[in-house]
Amino acid sequence: MSLTVEELERLRTENEQMKKALHAAEQRRALLDHIGAHLQQTLRLEDLIPRLFIEVNAALRAEAQSLWLADHLNQRVTCRFATGPGAEQVQGLSLHLTEGIVGATIMRQQSLLIHDAQLDIRHSRLADERTGRVTHSLLSVPLVRGGTVIGAMQAINKQESPVFEHADLELYRAIADVAALALENALLYTQLESSYNATLEVLSTALDQRDHETEGHSQRVSEFTVRLAQEIGLPLEEQRFLRRASLLHDIGKIGIPDAILNKPGPLTQDERRVMQRHPQLGFEMLQGIPHLHRERELVLTHQERWDGKGYPNGLRGEAIPLSARIFAIADTFDAILSDRPYRKGRDYATARAIIASEIGQQFEPRLVEAFMRIPEQEWIEIRKHADLLEEPLPTPELLKKAA
Repeated sequence: MSLTVEELERLRTENEQMKKALHAAEQRRALLDHIGAHLQQTLRLEDLIPRLFIEVNAALRAEAQSLWLADHLNQRVTCRFATGPGAEQVQGLSLHLTEGIVGATIMRQQSLLIHDAQLDIRHSRLADERTGRVTHSLLSVPLVRGGTVIGAMQAINKQESPVFEHADLELYRAIADVAALALENALLYTQLESSYNATLEVLSTALDQRDHETEGHSQRVSEFTVRLAQEIGLPLEEQRFLRRASLLHDIGKIGIPDAILNKPGPLTQDERRVMQRHPQLGFEMLQGIPHLHRERELVLTHQERWDGKGYPNGLRGEAIPLSARIFAIADTFDAILSDRPYRKGRDYATARAIIASEIGQQFEPRLVEAFMRIPEQEWIEIRKHADLLEEPLPTPELLKKAA
């Protein structure tokens, strides 16, 4: 049986449509695979979300985007990240979970395609008022993990087209499914890191309070070290590492007897030898903690000198890790500024002059030059800030009174 010309044309058209649909499905799968791989490269929210927004914008061509996180305990939803005109005005905006289209998305676990938000009674105009933008076409999809909505993503005003289409919503929903897993992992990592850093700060505070001469020293020297790292252009991840390592630098003093640690006057030669064991003791204490392997390096080498006359191993020049070379300046700077039982702390001008005099001897020249570029007033403000962060631990006497 032969087909008519009309039937042949219809079959040809249907075949072309199937090819286009298959090609579109293949492109969508490839895009989702690419986004998933891209999002797996980091666990930090501040890196993860910009990457996600870049991928979404390439796929959907939205004028603006926002990501909202839900706080079910307090019945709030807060915009954590945004792009587009006036984005900084939207970040931090908080709504009740019953408010806005984003609230409806979260409460109902429902993906929404809205052609004109101005005609939707659920639309909260707060974001528009803050940005000066008028929201018309809108995609709003929930971020769901394990049956719980952790937040929502929104894409606003499609560019180069009047409205978003149903295909855009389907793609956005699929992207949200990929993003939800990455976001959940990033949030868990953030919580774990915060708890971990808080533990390190409590430990460093306890160490400082045991060594009466250096109370508050770890927090101050941590802030000094990070500022010097910023001055030489170290990336944010290295700055975070230096902050942690600086807090732990004197952990080996746990193994030093109180009679030596808190001796009010100069140490004898034998006592000094005992004190100089603290970098090695600290290194050994951290040996069984794999995620502190880099911090151990600074703990071991923070008393080395550029000219090779330091301890415990007499390392010289660039054989000393960069982290320890940076820290050495911050550590000495705080020691000069701080009161001791046998002397008063020096002023900033004197401290800076002493640091400068040790260029090429105790300290690496390049780092001393970077240190000297930072204005004295800035060091003063950093020290004030660090002292505010240093909260003393309750003493047994205070705990008894509280009871």
